[in-house]
Order: sequence, then structure tokens, then C-alpha cells
Amino acid sequence: MSRTRILVVAALAGAVVIGVGSAAGAESQPVEAAALTSFPAVVNALTQGKDVELTTMLGQCSAPDGHTAGPEVVSGLHIQAFQIPRNEFIAFSDTHVTLDPRNAESTEFIRYRVTPEGTVTVAVTMLDAGGHAQSSPVLTCEIGRGAEFHSR
Repeated sequence: MSRTRILVVAALAGAVVIGVGSAAGAESQPVEAAALTSFPAVVNALTQGKDVELTTMLGQCSAPDGHTAGPEVVSGLHIQAFQIPRNEFIAFSDTHVTLDPRNAESTEFIRYRVTPEGTVTVAVTMLDAGGHAQSSPVLTCEIGRGAEFHSR
């Protein structure tokens, strides 16, 4: 019995191409991830049950003063759960355990909000083992500049 595997084939011009084949070596059949370039496109993909991914390039996002760029960090996630209240925005989050700069365990909570105007806000709060919370400035990204959505 053969097992299915997924191979990343290429990432060109904003499109990620995935090949799906069997462990027995059958030829790959490319499956292209579609870029989602607007709020309605993201809503449609999510509500149709598609796998939606977000990649953020925080260095292309702005801080509350509107001028300062975010840190030079690229991050990504698959949206597992979301809320769309009255079609006003899309809200989703990510939580994971990490280490702070002193190598002490902390939990990072990242909240995302996507608006119909095409902005994505990213809010990060760190909770240390002692229960103390520390928030970073909220960053604002634009779909297509700092925030890229793809679906399969």
C-alpha cells in the first residue's frame, strides 16, 4: 500500500506550487495555491472550507505611529478557527509556548483582525510563567503588502 506525500515544488511570483504523489514514486500533479488579494476573497475561501494560510512580513507593516516598521520577522499560519461577525471583519488567533529573551517559558498570544478595507492588524501579548502579561505594539499590514493569504 502506498502512502501519499506532499512535496513543495516551487514558490514563484507569489504562487506556491505543491506536488502530490505516492511514496512509490508516481508522478507529481501540481496543485497551485491561489492568492487571496481581498477581504471578500478571504471570506469566501474560509466559508467554503478551504485551507487558508497567512504569511506576514512584519517589516512591511507599520506601528501605531504609522511610520515605524515592524520587526524583520516573517511568520505564517494555517487559519484553524475564525469568526466573521456581521461581515465586518475576520478574527482569528494563534497561541504557542516559546522562550522569552531570558530563556524562561512564556506563552505568546497573537490576535489577527482583517477588515473589508484590506488591512490586517496583528496584536501580540506574551504571558510569562508568573502570569505577567506584556503586549507589543499592534502592527497594521495591508493585504498584498506585509500580509499574504493563499488557499487550496
